[in-house]
Amino acid sequence: MQIGLVISACTTLSLWLCYKLLNKQGSNLAKIYGFACENWAFSLCIAELLILSFHSFSVYNNVAQPGWLYIAATGVTLTAIIIRTNNKSCIALFYGIGWCLESLITEALAFGESSTIRIAIANIGLGLASCPIFRGMVAEKK
Repeated sequence: MQIGLVISACTTLSLWLCYKLLNKQGSNLAKIYGFACENWAFSLCIAELLILSFHSFSVYNNVAQPGWLYIAATGVTLTAIIIRTNNKSCIALFYGIGWCLESLITEALAFGESSTIRIAIANIGLGLASCPIFRGMVAEKK
């Protein structure tokens, strides 16, 4: 399952790169394929984040073990989301980045002592760090 998540993350990244390339072309066919690439990438990204979240939940309930490939899949997914933002502020992409960072931190912390206190502290830190970014995005929209 771990390698499947990495492949899915790489596919998401590839689809969003294709979307960016196809959007630069002016033909109708390129726009149609670009639209399809974006929707498939978005769907894969959501599915991947849900699976990674479920895995993190399973790790902290002592049902599953942490793995480096889960961290790699999360990192590739995070890269794909950042590439997709295209220097545009979008609330959904901001939440996707936050969700990815939280999954990455949770999985990385699981290699030590799996303590929910450590996750809580990391989530508080992530929330405090993201507040200025979110405020900047809201101010930019005005």
